[in-house]
Amino acid sequence: RDLHAFPTRRSSDLEIPGFTMTRKIAQQTYTITPNEITSPSKELLQIGRQYTKDKNLVLMVQNKSSDAVEFVFSVLPPYTRWEDLYSKAKPLLDAFIQSFNISCISRIAVRSIDRLFAPYEFCPVTDIIKNVPPDIARLQTPTVHHFLYQDTMHYPEFDLCATVIRTTQQLLNDPRFAVILDSDVFTPPNRTYTPNDIETQLDKIVMLKDEIFFGSVGDKCMEGLK
Repeated sequence: RDLHAFPTRRSSDLEIPGFTMTRKIAQQTYTITPNEITSPSKELLQIGRQYTKDKNLVLMVQNKSSDAVEFVFSVLPPYTRWEDLYSKAKPLLDAFIQSFNISCISRIAVRSIDRLFAPYEFCPVTDIIKNVPPDIARLQTPTVHHFLYQDTMHYPEFDLCATVIRTTQQLLNDPRFAVILDSDVFTPPNRTYTPNDIETQLDKIVMLKDEIFFGSVGDKCMEGLK
C-alpha cells in the first residue's frame, strides 16, 4: 500500500473528493550545539496531509524529501478483503499518479497487521503462531510472557522482499494472550518502476503476503479464524 515516487508539485496541493482532511503533517528541525542552548524554529514545514472517509479508510500523502512523495492508503477495523480495499484505493492512486505526473516509482508495498489470540488457555505458542524458537530446554511447554522477533528476507521466486515482525501484545482489560503478526511485503530496494508496473507487482505482493500469513499462523489458531 506504500508508493514512493517523484512528484512535480507538493503534496499539500492535493484535494481528495469524498475524503475529509483530518491532519496536516509538519516537520520541525532542532539544532543542538554542545554547551549552547538553542530554541527550535517556530516555523513548521508542511510536508503532507492525512484524509479519512467512513472512519476506517485513511489516505496519507506525504513529501518524503525534496524529490520524493509517498502515497499510503490504509483500512482500519473492520477489515475487508484485499479486492475491496484495492477497489477503493485504485481511483485515488490513479488520480495521485496523474496529479503529480508520476513516471518513476521506487517502492510498491502492502503491509498487513493482524492480531491473533490464543485459541485456548495455556496453549503452546506454536498453536498461535509458527516460526518462533521452540522450548530449547525441553522442560515442558514454557509460559511465554513476551517475545519480539523480526526478519527481512528476499524471496527469489517472487523477486520481492518481506519484513515480518512477530510480537506479543498486552491488551487493556483483556486477559487473553495476543500475538501481533506484522508483515510488510515490498519490491526490492534500488529498483525503479513505472505506473504500468503497479498491477503486476501488486499481484505478486498480495500472493506472497498471503503465503506468509497462512504459513505463519498456528493450525489451532487458524481453525478459529475460519
